Amino acid sequence: MSASAYNLYVNLMASTAGLTGGLRSGAMQLRQFDGQLQQVNRTLIETQSATERLARVQASASVDAVLAQTRVAAALERTAAAQTAAGAAGERSGRAQALAANLAARAETERTAAVMAGERALRAQALAQTMAARAQTATGRGAVAAQATANAAAAAATRAAQA
Repeated sequence: MSASAYNLYVNLMASTAGLTGGLRSGAMQLRQFDGQLQQVNRTLIETQSATERLARVQASASVDAVLAQTRVAAALERTAAAQTAAGAAGERSGRAQALAANLAARAETERTAAVMAGERALRAQALAQTMAARAQTATGRGAVAAQATANAAAAAATRAAQA
């Protein structure tokens, strides 16, 4: 029995050694797997944290985009109003230029009329002087008629100068 007990002991030790080695190997694999799980858990937490930060950034960017669109719309409205005002100012400027050109043309016409009236007055005065000279040289009845003609010419020259 002693040999059989020894064999049993050796067999048991061999089985136990294999079982112990297997348990040790399994424990080591379990620790490695636990480390991997912990790493996956950290990665998941980091991913969740990054996802939450991304959601906050996206929400902030969305608000910023809405605000920017509102500002752009307001700027477009102001630009349209400015363009309308500029168009109206341009139209008024065009009318003012047309009025100024019309007034300048009228002034030129009046100046030309004044120059022509002055020329007529000078001719009438020259005619009156000529008639007065003839009246001074004439004698008798012709002198009286010439004087009356000279007086009429002088009156006409005065009226022309006043016009």
